[in-house]
Amino acid sequence: MASKYLKSLKLAYTTLEANQSYLANLEKLKAEGSVPDDQYEAMKDEYGRKLPPAESEIKAIKNRLERELDSAKKELVAVKKDLDTLSTRNKVGEIPLEKFKSMDSKLRRQIEQIENSMIEYEMLLKANCAADIWQGPPGKSSYSAPRI
Repeated sequence: MASKYLKSLKLAYTTLEANQSYLANLEKLKAEGSVPDDQYEAMKDEYGRKLPPAESEIKAIKNRLERELDSAKKELVAVKKDLDTLSTRNKVGEIPLEKFKSMDSKLRRQIEQIENSMIEYEMLLKANCAADIWQGPPGKSSYSAPRI
């Protein structure tokens, strides 16, 4: 679920960081006197105009991630409650063992998926730059870098 936010957040950070870097380089060139004042002003305005949209995009994505995380937390509580109820129903004899095992397994997989999504949401919320967002190899989970 979090992967739909991963690419857009990384792109927004990349855009922000690139334009911040361009501005820093432009400032150095200005200090060295190797760029004319009119060109400096025009390029400073150009790069400066690109910063607020990227910052707004990052904020919007993180707001959506917060909502997704809150929703996942609520869903996790509900599924865990369902798991407890299922166990109790089995213990009192309402649900046969085979059906219980099947339903228990399904709920536990659901809990694992929710927890994995929550880890990804939290990782993305903690990101402060594009480098903090590791995409990983195709088909692999995107929430942690390989251990060395």
